[in-house]
Amino acid sequence: KHEGLKLQSLYPKWGLDHTRHHKFRKWIGQVAKHIPYVDHTVFSWVRLREGVGRFALNPEHHLDEASSLISEESQTRLFNEWALFWDLDRPVLMENSPTNMVISPFLHRLWSLGVDSCPARFIFLRRHPLAVAMSTKKAGGRSVDDLSILDLVEHWLAAEERLATDLGQYFEMSAGQDVARGWTYRMLTLEALAQAPRRTFEDLISWLGLEASEQTTKAFESSIRADPDARYFRHYCAVLLKRGDKMMQMHSDLISRFGARIRAVEPSYDLELVPEMCKKTLVEGKPPVELPEEVDEERQEGLDPV
Repeated sequence: KHEGLKLQSLYPKWGLDHTRHHKFRKWIGQVAKHIPYVDHTVFSWVRLREGVGRFALNPEHHLDEASSLISEESQTRLFNEWALFWDLDRPVLMENSPTNMVISPFLHRLWSLGVDSCPARFIFLRRHPLAVAMSTKKAGGRSVDDLSILDLVEHWLAAEERLATDLGQYFEMSAGQDVARGWTYRMLTLEALAQAPRRTFEDLISWLGLEASEQTTKAFESSIRADPDARYFRHYCAVLLKRGDKMMQMHSDLISRFGARIRAVEPSYDLELVPEMCKKTLVEGKPPVELPEEVDEERQEGLDPV
């Protein structure tokens, strides 16, 4: 359950360990927001771009296959640090850190050293940006109390676009699109997984070359919420209705700034459909995100959102 990022000393933690320096930089950014004529898009040093909800905004927080950190010594060092928390008798050793979205070529190249075929596999799990933003606001506490929903959606988009570039320029160009998608990585959405947890789990287990018992499959299936985004959308919709013009303006800003780019990442995440989504969620009690059948076949609390 520990994030491997925090259990290693090979590559930067990008503020996710929340040192005193991180808190001081956050304070500077908060103060700067209230200084006239200071625009954080112009003075990038003012804006904190490390830590939860921020790390992907900094282009320097990207490690690729050409990183100087890649060496056999680094490979041994990272394995030994993570091995302290792994059961080395297991057929699959798993590591789960959000920052893997911006360093996957680095990790793949690192684990490729000394072997004919890289044993590393990547499972990328995507979730609706509004749900991610609101869950981050809830879980992040004071570390993200200066960030708005718009800020957190921007960060989601930066991470997803970085990943899409890496998948295309490294994984798919080096191995071919079909081979990379079929062997090296899988891309899932949480919404599709929730609609078909058994099928998704069995597919992933087979992909990893493992066998799952019926007991294990049922345990996974029962652990998945039928609609994992519903509580966040209900709250977002309720506040959207309650605050009227202010919230509608914020949502309009989201659409104008990020709507098209979000659809380019995942077509089912259409912010322009939020009013209809709110009707389905609050009035009809239906899932806020329903994938088209052909797409689904191809791929398998208490917070203020402003």
